[in-house]
Amino acid sequence: MKKINFVKTSIFDQKKTAKRAPKIAALTTIISFSIILMLQIQQWKRLQRITQEKEFNAKKMAQFDTVLAQKRTLKSEQELLEKKINKLSGIQNNTPLPFTLFTEIEKALGATGTLESLTTEQKKIDMIINCQTIKKATKFMQTINSLPSIAFLDLVAIYPQGQRFLCTITGKRT
Repeated sequence: MKKINFVKTSIFDQKKTAKRAPKIAALTTIISFSIILMLQIQQWKRLQRITQEKEFNAKKMAQFDTVLAQKRTLKSEQELLEKKINKLSGIQNNTPLPFTLFTEIEKALGATGTLESLTTEQKKIDMIINCQTIKKATKFMQTINSLPSIAFLDLVAIYPQGQRFLCTITGKRT
């Protein structure tokens, strides 16, 4: 009897593909690794570019922060100066300067007497005048009362000094 081979013999094409399969698997593995490697290299370059941009922007932001801080301080200083200017202009417009007050009093005094002393405070005024008669002192008080910057005058004291009188007058400034 003849020996029968129960193992099926492979066809020539199948043998060829069996020989090519490991080579194709190795080649596809190498190609896939190289593609993955190229993608990773591109991502790594992109990461480096982004970190460089971040450092550059951080330097710019540091400069911007200093400029912004200076701007804030200058703005607050400007607001304070504007408040002071408004306050000073309000004071200047509302209350007369002491020199103008002094000239107004000198004009009102005229020939009735001489001004011995003048003391002004924020809301108070004191003056001592040297008059020839008490009538001239009261006339002077009436003319001073008509001034817009002085109100509520009182003749506090009269001191005789020879033929003349020293009159102390107090009042409020408006």
